[in-house]
Amino acid sequence: MKTLGFIIFGFFGMVSFSWADTKSEEFYISLLHKLQYVEKYEDLKALIPNCPPMSSDGGYDNTEVIIKTKLFGFDAKGEFNFHKNVLVSHGFEIITPGYKEAHDVFLRAVKILDGQVDGIHAEAGLPFGLDHQDGSDGPQDELAIYIKGDHQKASFSLWLSLRGKSTRVSWGAQKVTG
Repeated sequence: MKTLGFIIFGFFGMVSFSWADTKSEEFYISLLHKLQYVEKYEDLKALIPNCPPMSSDGGYDNTEVIIKTKLFGFDAKGEFNFHKNVLVSHGFEIITPGYKEAHDVFLRAVKILDGQVDGIHAEAGLPFGLDHQDGSDGPQDELAIYIKGDHQKASFSLWLSLRGKSTRVSWGAQKVTG
């Protein structure tokens, strides 16, 4: 797996891109490693212009903030999860019309993240079953490529996920305790 990760990451590192302005994308991707310092909703409001209000979420004392925006030219949905008014996790998802678009967005996002933090690594998830031995008990049409990392008190990942006719690029982080 490490060899595959090295090959995948090596490929991404060699690819060179030039795109239009990516300030919004850079900002939201930077939250993967920066948002660990945000504790309360008020802190989030200070970072995000026109931040929507909190709403209740499943579970006791759970709330969330949902943000809808455009990233990489596609509709994106961000979710910031709080427990007892303290941020515990967050993430974004972009659903694209096809693999080509998702792959392009993924590579662009990886390039941005690679410029922001050190020590990220790649993994690939093939369509393995629930017991990780027999694919017959799990989805046969799923492939996921992950870029993962840890930065101080946050564990984060960025992934390209293909499943059936659904292609998406997502990223998220959660606080690490201890």
